[in-house]
Amino acid sequence: PTSTVTVPTCTPEFGGDPYPCTQAEYERSQQTKARYAEAERVFREFNRLSSVELVQRVPEPSPELRALTGGREAANLSEARTVALNSASFSGELPVVWVKPIAHHSGEPGNLAMLACADYSRWLVTSKDGAPAPTGRHVDRIEFDDASGRTLIVATSPEDGVSCE
Repeated sequence: PTSTVTVPTCTPEFGGDPYPCTQAEYERSQQTKARYAEAERVFREFNRLSSVELVQRVPEPSPELRALTGGREAANLSEARTVALNSASFSGELPVVWVKPIAHHSGEPGNLAMLACADYSRWLVTSKDGAPAPTGRHVDRIEFDDASGRTLIVATSPEDGVSCE
């Protein structure tokens, strides 16, 4: 009988076709996948908690929500909540359609980045000044930092020119 050698297969970090790789490359690839999976979990939980707290008009972000943030995101959390509650009321849900890895930009906070598409069609924002509410789907860039061993959201910003489809 002849033995069959199995070669590990790696997937490019930002999408593409799988390719044969060394065992060391495969292990690094799996570690990278695990980092992104944890970042996605953190973002989805952040989005869920933030939406629930806005609907319930919770004046201060909960300790659970705060525990998911760091850096400027953590520093701005209370002020952003106050501004949001003073300017509008919220109802419905804000589902995340997808989250996908994107290259982290040098000079940006953190060490890991993802794009996230949210569907605003079931998220009702009633602005006190009558301003139009967001509709449709929107993409945000989420910066994460996991250098401490905990994955934290450190910045969010709209990502123009990227479709949610």
